[in-house]
Amino acid sequence: MTNTDQFFSEIAREQEALLAAGDRRALVRRRLAAAKHPPRTARWSSRTALGLAGGCVAASMAIAFFWVGRQPPPLTATAGPASAQVASGAWLDAPETSSLPLRFSDGTRVQIAPHARMRLLELGPEGAKLALESGRAGFDVVHRGNRRWELHAGRFLVRVTGTRFDVSWWPKEDQFELVLYEGQVELAGCGFAEGRKLAAGQTVRASCRDGAVEVAYSAAPPPSGEPVARTAAAPATSAVEDSSQGQAPKTGSISARASALASAEADWKSLAQQGKYAEALAAADRVGFGAECARANAETLALLADVARHARDPNRAREAYSLLRQRFPGTRQAGLAAFSLGVLEFDQWRAYGRAAAWFRTYIQENPRGPLIREARGRLMEALHRSGSEEARRLATEYLRDYPSGPYAELAQRIVERR
Repeated sequence: MTNTDQFFSEIAREQEALLAAGDRRALVRRRLAAAKHPPRTARWSSRTALGLAGGCVAASMAIAFFWVGRQPPPLTATAGPASAQVASGAWLDAPETSSLPLRFSDGTRVQIAPHARMRLLELGPEGAKLALESGRAGFDVVHRGNRRWELHAGRFLVRVTGTRFDVSWWPKEDQFELVLYEGQVELAGCGFAEGRKLAAGQTVRASCRDGAVEVAYSAAPPPSGEPVARTAAAPATSAVEDSSQGQAPKTGSISARASALASAEADWKSLAQQGKYAEALAAADRVGFGAECARANAETLALLADVARHARDPNRAREAYSLLRQRFPGTRQAGLAAFSLGVLEFDQWRAYGRAAAWFRTYIQENPRGPLIREARGRLMEALHRSGSEEARRLATEYLRDYPSGPYAELAQRIVERR
């Protein structure tokens, strides 16, 4: 190799080295530039992510504010004529001669009967918990959202969503009674295990001490707008007042008679609605039980029959129920009278064949009636007591439709019987 060739070879190697070094420096510069200035797509992704995160936070806050806005406001309660504010834990003692009103901010009303005692256990946004220590009270609970109400009476518990009912609890006698006028409640405690739903038109009487449970058709509801727990009817106009208004003696005499009849009816009805059935029956007798039955409408006649039955006068109760079915056929009261007649035949006279006929009548006339489950259970039991093989088929059907019903245990025994 000449000196010239050697010179150019060295130049070529130097150029290659310089080019290689330049490539490395360019690579380093590109990497540094990339670190300092991320690609446009990367910058857009970061901003987008931050925007999305901010949007999610804003949306969550909006949902939270919306949800808080939709929550029902906390309940408040007032009691007495002066509407004094009451809080959780307050005792409410009604006076000896007048009832004590308890009002809640959602429109729910409780009328505590004279000499009754109640306690407001808990007051919150979901409802209230109360305890009836003794006496009688009427409830008109407003159904609203997911609010739930509870009433404790001894070892009994009434769960309520929205309904109208009357309840009494007498701890010394261990007597519990509930009359359901509207809606539905669930009753738990002695004889009712974890809970049993009751429908409008039913009355429950129960005792933990002797295990007695009675479910029947209730008395007629009190007039709209009046408190459920009442003590006395309004006084009627007297004959003297009628005469002082310039009426002729004959007209005054008729008016006085009508006034006396209205007063007598108001008396026994008021006593019946207080659960004083023996006194109510005696008051009806003062103007004639038969005469009252003859002129009563369907609701009043049903109440008269209930009064006689609860006063333990089964003969007059059967008379009133039978008259109800004759005078008002096809009505709701006539259908319920068929059930009550079945109960009388079964419980009072052990006439299981006649009882079965009445229970069957109720089922045929009221296939979706409020007492259909009880009627099917009673019919099954009456046929079983009378030795009818039909009881097994009815027991199988009862277990299919009401596996946890009040007659499920009896139905199971009938099915398993050989």
